Amino acid sequence: MNYEAMSDDEINYEVAKHSFDAEWLERHYGKEGIVPDYCNDVEDAWPVIFEHGISLCKPNSYRDEWSCFRRDNIGFVSHIAHHERPLRAAMIVYLMLKDAER
Repeated sequence: MNYEAMSDDEINYEVAKHSFDAEWLERHYGKEGIVPDYCNDVEDAWPVIFEHGISLCKPNSYRDEWSCFRRDNIGFVSHIAHHERPLRAAMIVYLMLKDAER
């Protein structure tokens, strides 16, 4: 899936789908169409980032965007995303992880 082309709302909804039971999600968020703002709110995003071991690296002289990644069991980077907003990049990595589980 091309996460770079998705809006924040679309990414937030996809993250919420993986984070909550579908019935619970529909009951609590679906009616209003509002889900947690994982792409912009650290209080929503941090539990996902922490639980799944996603690392964030600030922009540097090599890249002017944030880099977020996850290492596999032997230390190799298994999923990586870059974006000017670190939480959005982290949520893209999370969705990549969930895609790989399928």
